[in-house]
Amino acid sequence: MNSNSNSMKTLMTIAMLICVITSWSTAQTTSDLNRALQQRVVGIGKRYQDSVVLRWTPSLARLWQQSKSSGYRIERAVLRDGAAGEYRILTPSPILPWTEAQWEAYATANPSIDFTTNAPLTMAALLSQPQQDGDNATLNDPGQLDTLRERRNQAEMTYSMALLAAERSRDAATGLGMRFVDKTVERGVAYRYRIVLLGDTKPYTVAPAVVDLDAATTKPNLEGLGLSVDNFDSSVLIKWTNATGHSTFDVYRSTDGVEFTKLTETPMLTLHSGGVSATNNYLDTALTNYTTYTYKIVGNNAFAEEEVLGLITATPRDLTPPAMPTDLRAMHVGTNDVELSWSMTEPVASDLAGFLIARDTAVDGSFTNVLTASPLGKNARSYRDPNVVLGGTYYYQVLAVDTARNILRSYPAYVAFADSVPPAPGILVRGSMDTNGVVRIVVKHPSDRDFMGYRLLHANDSLHEFTVRRELFHEDSVYDRSDTIIIDTAEVRTLTKYVYYQVVALDYHFNESAISNTLAIPRPDLIPPVAPVISDYSVTDSAIILNVIPSSSRDVRNHVVMRRPLAASDPESVRWDSLGSLGRMDSIYADRSSALSRTYQYAVIARDSAGNTSPRSNIVSIKRVDNMIRPTVSDLAAVYDSTSKTVELRWSYQPLDEPHSFVIYRATASGLQMYALVKDATARVYTDSRGAAQGNIYAIKVVCPSGAESKLSDPAQVQASR
Repeated sequence: MNSNSNSMKTLMTIAMLICVITSWSTAQTTSDLNRALQQRVVGIGKRYQDSVVLRWTPSLARLWQQSKSSGYRIERAVLRDGAAGEYRILTPSPILPWTEAQWEAYATANPSIDFTTNAPLTMAALLSQPQQDGDNATLNDPGQLDTLRERRNQAEMTYSMALLAAERSRDAATGLGMRFVDKTVERGVAYRYRIVLLGDTKPYTVAPAVVDLDAATTKPNLEGLGLSVDNFDSSVLIKWTNATGHSTFDVYRSTDGVEFTKLTETPMLTLHSGGVSATNNYLDTALTNYTTYTYKIVGNNAFAEEEVLGLITATPRDLTPPAMPTDLRAMHVGTNDVELSWSMTEPVASDLAGFLIARDTAVDGSFTNVLTASPLGKNARSYRDPNVVLGGTYYYQVLAVDTARNILRSYPAYVAFADSVPPAPGILVRGSMDTNGVVRIVVKHPSDRDFMGYRLLHANDSLHEFTVRRELFHEDSVYDRSDTIIIDTAEVRTLTKYVYYQVVALDYHFNESAISNTLAIPRPDLIPPVAPVISDYSVTDSAIILNVIPSSSRDVRNHVVMRRPLAASDPESVRWDSLGSLGRMDSIYADRSSALSRTYQYAVIARDSAGNTSPRSNIVSIKRVDNMIRPTVSDLAAVYDSTSKTVELRWSYQPLDEPHSFVIYRATASGLQMYALVKDATARVYTDSRGAAQGNIYAIKVVCPSGAESKLSDPAQVQASR
């Protein structure tokens, strides 16, 4: 109802301004005037088991004043599947506010009602009578503006008072002509009601209120209640949203959950702004901490009914911290101890539980390092911290704690240490350098708790003076002891084989340790060895012999001999093949795989232990001379087969890179004579079926189309039959 009345007030104000202000443009006046003249009756209803109660109000105070004389008509239709049937008039006579005589009759019939204390009924009796609204004022007279504003404000006020009275009392709503009870409803039937404002409403067009009611009894909507509680010290704050359709609220309290006491002398009224539901708050104070209270929220609806909206429990608790410890002092005593002392304002609070001691390394730190596992006694005024590191930076706080665990911290106090003891040296375990010159050193840190970091020293010779390479510490931070790798960079392309490192450890007072051990890290070898030289060569009938002067580099691992066929037109188009390997100091290499009568080019390269390859040596071109002698057939055997009357010859021969055939010789009375020709170069077996006999002697020779041939093999005599 409140949101609707606010809308009504806004529309009425616009209408009044349209009537008074005549300086607007035509487009503005027409648009706003049309909206302001479209008004309506706002209505709601509630279904009971045996009846329906309707409540309504017009959307403007001026229309409400008019309704006092014209009244309303109530119509009803049966509602099925969202569609209304034929409407039937329930009020043969208009519903009007009670006359003075009707109020007197009501007072006579209800002698127990005291109108002097019942504000809603008193207000309804006064406001139900017709009033003069001064319509005969000259609206276009500028001197009448103040009078118009005053009348408008008065009309708005009386209208709002009438709405409040109607919502607080059923009889007040009936007496104001804003309530109707329909006792002719049938169970199980849904209805649509139409509430029509009668009389001449010009210049306004007033739409009737349309209210749909289900066949079931209306239940209060509690979905948007949002009931919650905030517990404070000796007080609680109850909160809920004004989204349940109730106009005012009452709050009740109980300590046993059974008997409740009303806390609100008058119902709480929450105004709406901009159509947004407001949040209701009720602060209950002067409570006993740690006592559980039950609160009941009761809403008052537009039908002057009270509905319990929800129950919630709350327990206030002690949130007040004890007094702050003052005059905190921290002093270095003994070797590794800090003595703390502080003061408290006397007498101390009865709920003071004791003190906690917190420590940090910065004045603006979080002080989460609490040194005391449990609070010191409430009478404690000193504490000794035996676990400090000489030279460290420490700040302390004393935390006063009460029995409710409320804490109040003192101001921080700083302690400084005198330290002249250097830390132990670090130990360089191992290191490596990659081809980009990145050095990684594994270091074992000293065990000193005040260890801050290192100075990294380096040199290119272990006998040279070491210089500071970089400083690996920061006096405002703690060295990461989990980091065991020191990273550095060094020159790679240099003739010195190693780079040497040392470290000096420092504590937070810049005391320097002894120099660590020296770590020699080999540089990656990126310099190729010196090229070897082919100094001479010789050619025999079986090989080409190369004389090589080895590379002079000390880290040479071996030499590789390379060969390629000589291409007269474009020698560089032919790729080199690795022919063989020579040791670091070997100087002779024999190539026995070269083809006869073919020219080859030879070169040699050196490789060091790091895999670097030297430039290629000088190139020599050599041709192997063909002496026309080919290898001799070996392992010739002849076996006689008595069954087939044949002799089977078997032999061995190495492959040749040229076409060749086998010539079979057999002994006759005049000696060995050519007997057969085997043209298949892959053949290693021949069967003699012509005149084969035991005792025959055979031999084999290789012949080539070039005219080259081998020597005659050793003769083989036919063995006994198999």
